[in-house]
Amino acid sequence: MRMGVPMLKIIENYIVYVFLVMITVNVFLFLLLLSKKIYTKLSIRKKKVIQEEYEKSLATYIATNEKKELTKPFGFLERKIFFETVIKYSSYLDGNSKERLLNLLEKEKLINYIQRKIKSKNPWKRKIAVYQAGEIGIKYVVPELLKLLDSNDRELVYITSRTLIKISNDKYLKNILVRISKGNIMEKPNAIALVDMVDGDITNILEEVMRLDSTFLNAIALEIYGIRQYEQGIKWIKQMVYHPLKEVRISALKGAIGLGDISEGEYINALLTLSVDEDWEVRVFVAKLLKKIKNAESISTLETMIKDPNWFVRHNAGLALIKQGENGLRSLIDLLSSEDVFARDKAWEVLQKEMVFHKLLAKIDDDELREKLMEKTAMTQLGEN
Repeated sequence: MRMGVPMLKIIENYIVYVFLVMITVNVFLFLLLLSKKIYTKLSIRKKKVIQEEYEKSLATYIATNEKKELTKPFGFLERKIFFETVIKYSSYLDGNSKERLLNLLEKEKLINYIQRKIKSKNPWKRKIAVYQAGEIGIKYVVPELLKLLDSNDRELVYITSRTLIKISNDKYLKNILVRISKGNIMEKPNAIALVDMVDGDITNILEEVMRLDSTFLNAIALEIYGIRQYEQGIKWIKQMVYHPLKEVRISALKGAIGLGDISEGEYINALLTLSVDEDWEVRVFVAKLLKKIKNAESISTLETMIKDPNWFVRHNAGLALIKQGENGLRSLIDLLSSEDVFARDKAWEVLQKEMVFHKLLAKIDDDELREKLMEKTAMTQLGEN
């Protein structure tokens, strides 16, 4: 019994010691976290002040056409914020301006920093570095960028392609197009946006692309012909309206829509063959195209298309007819008496909307046509009642 008392005392002292150690550790961790939180809050506040100062200085620098000099940033945080600010406003700066600003950051060190990040195993660091290289125009990284084009990371391929175009314009455009045609690595709208970033005439590249055996690239080129209004695309549009894939036929029509009203008989006739295409999506784009091509043949085609079994084709045919001027308006008025219910309803819907929202009656110069519209409108309203 006498031996048990000292043992209990030892155990009691040990428990007290462990308890005190735990309290000490918890207090220490609490103070560490608190100090870290305070430091983070102060850093954020300091960063915000520096950022506002640099943004104001850079905005003044741009607004005064670089007459107001910028102060060279000192310290790691200042250089980091200054670099981020330059990236943010890079779209407002030309190459020489960027060069002068980057010299304030010790350009060689900056290039080495970005090159290291591009080679990083961390995918996010790599993507950010690739983006930054494009914004400030670092040509030294092009060899690394060309390697990254082979990546299977869709986002990285897009950012890399964008950076290559920003740095080298059309020099590597064909490389980019060939890459994105493989493995479903990029959606068509993104690819078109990339190509449209290129400055200058790219008709020679589009010609090469149209000769490639790639429906994906052919579709992109057809739409770019329209976006850039390159009439060199007419021969390819005429050819591609007969392509077996509806996606390519639609792209040909999109190209034609971009080119607008071109009075070439063979070209127009080829496009109009698609007004009876088996796919309703194609017929919709024909109707959209005929908003641009204003002639008797377009009106005749639209009078047929407004009777189409697909409501979206009818809808666009009606909208296209009203764009055909007074002749299109006459056609819509006559369609109010059509035996085809679809055509009659769509014509009435279009005319009613134009009268209510766009003051159609006030815009008609021909008195006879205006009276005819009023008469037909009254008869249609009585019929509804």
